[in-house]
Amino acid sequence: MIMVHELNIFGGSLTNYQLSEALDIPIERVQDILSGDVSLGDLCPETLKKVHQLEEALFSS
Repeated sequence: MIMVHELNIFGGSLTNYQLSEALDIPIERVQDILSGDVSLGDLCPETLKKVHQLEEALFSS
């Protein structure tokens, strides 16, 4: 399973607000992910798909 620290989108390039809007989840949920209170595995499949799509769109070379 991919960990939060392995993804560039959670590395500080985007604000919590930007992540919230892009992933269509509450900003509090983003904060919980970043703090480690919620793991990526806890996200619904649709949101997890958005995480991977955003990561690929912004950071693939």
